[in-house]
Amino acid sequence: MSKYSDAFSAAVRLAESDGWLAFDIQDDGRGFDPGAVKGSGLQGMADRLDAIGGRLEVESRPGGGTVVRGCVPVARPSPVGGSIESTVRGSVRERDDHELRN
Repeated sequence: MSKYSDAFSAAVRLAESDGWLAFDIQDDGRGFDPGAVKGSGLQGMADRLDAIGGRLEVESRPGGGTVVRGCVPVARPSPVGGSIESTVRGSVRERDDHELRN
């Protein structure tokens, strides 16, 4: 965080619901223009989440801090004696921003 954002503080929130783990990371740093980013750090994170059925979103503006949020499907154990299986019932791309924030 301090390497890029010059943030004074940051908040991290995690929530699990209906087979999804959602995360939200917000800082009060210098922000940036996401369309002008050079390098592969954010794209690498997005690619890794996409590979496991997740999603990553970045909201930022110069002088306004940054919010990185996303979600990933999580496996839930079956009843005793069963196998572990995913409870994902649809694509993360079908979930709207409201669901990512809750």
